[in-house]
Amino acid sequence: MTSEHISLTKSGTHWAPAVGFVFLAPLMFVGIFEPSFFLISLSAVIMGIVTVPFLRTRQIDWFSPWNWMFYGVFIGVFVRAIYITFDIPDSDRINDIFLLGRSKDFLLVPMLMLLIGMGMMTFGYLAGPGVSRKISYKIFQSDNWAEKRFWVVVIVLQLLSFIGLYLYIKNTTGQISMDNISRYRGLSTDLGEYKVYGYLRWLVNLSDIAYCLLLVKMVSERRVYFKKITAFLAFVISSTTSLFFYFFVQTRGGFAVWLLNIVVIIYYLRNKKFPLFKFAILFLFVLISVRYMTGLRAGNRFDQFSMSDFNVIHLFEPVILGLNGIDVSKTAHIMAAIPEYLDYQYGATLFRIVYLWIPRQLWPAKPVNVDTTVGMAVFGAETYGTGAVPPGLIAEMYWNFWIPGIIVGCFAAGYLLKIIYTQFKRYDTNRNVVILYATCFMSIGGGLLGSGFSSELLGFLMTFLPVVIVLNIITKRNKYMPDKFMAPVG
Repeated sequence: MTSEHISLTKSGTHWAPAVGFVFLAPLMFVGIFEPSFFLISLSAVIMGIVTVPFLRTRQIDWFSPWNWMFYGVFIGVFVRAIYITFDIPDSDRINDIFLLGRSKDFLLVPMLMLLIGMGMMTFGYLAGPGVSRKISYKIFQSDNWAEKRFWVVVIVLQLLSFIGLYLYIKNTTGQISMDNISRYRGLSTDLGEYKVYGYLRWLVNLSDIAYCLLLVKMVSERRVYFKKITAFLAFVISSTTSLFFYFFVQTRGGFAVWLLNIVVIIYYLRNKKFPLFKFAILFLFVLISVRYMTGLRAGNRFDQFSMSDFNVIHLFEPVILGLNGIDVSKTAHIMAAIPEYLDYQYGATLFRIVYLWIPRQLWPAKPVNVDTTVGMAVFGAETYGTGAVPPGLIAEMYWNFWIPGIIVGCFAAGYLLKIIYTQFKRYDTNRNVVILYATCFMSIGGGLLGSGFSSELLGFLMTFLPVVIVLNIITKRNKYMPDKFMAPVG
């Protein structure tokens, strides 16, 4: 191992859950002695519950689906509870973002709902299968790529991405200028005039698949210097396309996804090791980019980013001071809106996937997604295309089936995460599976907890289907890859 590569799976990770419990234990009881700290106490209990599966693992896989969900709960529930309790950075900001004129006691019952939901999700994960099944599909049994087909596919993906980018710019702004860069697109107060151009966005995002393929090729194959340089230059082109588009349309999460895909692919293809220093630099780049983009947003609650007033803590504000991911405050406001502003759905929101895929250009009156419904009915958004608030699994299940919905839905989500990880562990040396896992499956738990079910499912399918098709095209059949023995997963 070289000095710049750090292993994250050796001794030292085994005691991490125990240390976490020692840290959380006093916080779990502080609310008994100081009632104003009830949010911190309940959030600590939730963190303790989602830590339980780690006690059954011999080595911590830092990018397992449960780990990724754990990070989201830590930021969205625990850290936000601290910010709300202590009015960080100030009481006005906390009121504007989370409380909306309500007292902090308003969050007590919703926090209990989060506790029930995460408890059932943990139970579902622990009850899930620990032994994998053999998958006979070609891309699972072989990861030997045909060189010519690989480059044809990469070139086609990138060309389609360029075409999508050109058409998207032509249909939204007509040209690129400093006046229209990094702005919301397709906004309208009239649903009939609302144009999101979802399929053009999808076309541009094919460059994401291209840079993932190129990264895997650079990391996993030993080729001559010239070929590595060619792959690197192609990787830069596809990455630049993706990052430019994310910046152009104000999709801050796209920068995080780009970084995450790179880190996860390197992590698994290098036996769960990666260059920590280089990762830290990329992470800082993403934080600065997200903070800068947030400052450009119209109506945002953050000051413009300035290097002359650089503060690392402020870089994390857009992640913490928002309603993205799992969040007790948006859960509280959605619960309070039922049934006065939101009728019980009895499963209707879970089946919006049936028509969400239809382009609005073909069906101008198509009902909006759940995020927009919540944003307008609960949070007062007035414009289509901005102000959407994804409900998250717990609030959406409550909206559909009350508390029984939370119990069943969260148990099923935890069980699904266990199935995904158990199967991935069997094929985690297969680079096809690593790509599928990094781009489609790894973050599905956090996505369900923070988004709407139908929106998350549609987004998953729009990534999963082209990735599977591409991998089937470039993968040869003639290489035998024996299945790895699969011991039970804790």
